[in-house]
Formats: sequence, structure tokens, C-alpha cells
Amino acid sequence: MKRNIPSNLLELSQIVTNINGVVSDETLLSILPFVQDPSKEIEKIQAQKQGSGLEYDLFRVKSNKNNNIKTDE
Repeated sequence: MKRNIPSNLLELSQIVTNINGVVSDETLLSILPFVQDPSKEIEKIQAQKQGSGLEYDLFRVKSNKNNNIKTDE
């Protein structure tokens, strides 16, 4: 039996968005074909977060220090 794996990036991004919070961030990133090393990508994201002042999970920005950015509510 051959699984039907979506090859369309739009479909993949929708899948990742829909299962966010259900599986680990590393698993989410491993679904994306352009992410070669999910663990390394998580490290890069964490470093980027530290310098930006934004508080967010992997796929949704929640707010900045001044609470004037809210995109997931």
C-alpha cells in the first residue's frame, strides 16, 4: 500500500497548522521538505526569538513586549 503524501507546499503548511500543538515542533518541521534538519531549525528559531522580543510558539506570533502584536487571537 502506498500512502498519499501531499507534495503541494500549501497543503503541507495547512497540515502543519492543523496539527500544531498535537505533535512536537520537531515533527512539524520534519514534514516540511525544505527543512533539512528540524533540530537545527528549532535552535535557529530560539536564537531568533531571543533577539526579537517577540513571544510566540513555533507557528504563531502571540505578542511583543508592548503587547501590540496579536495574530493568533
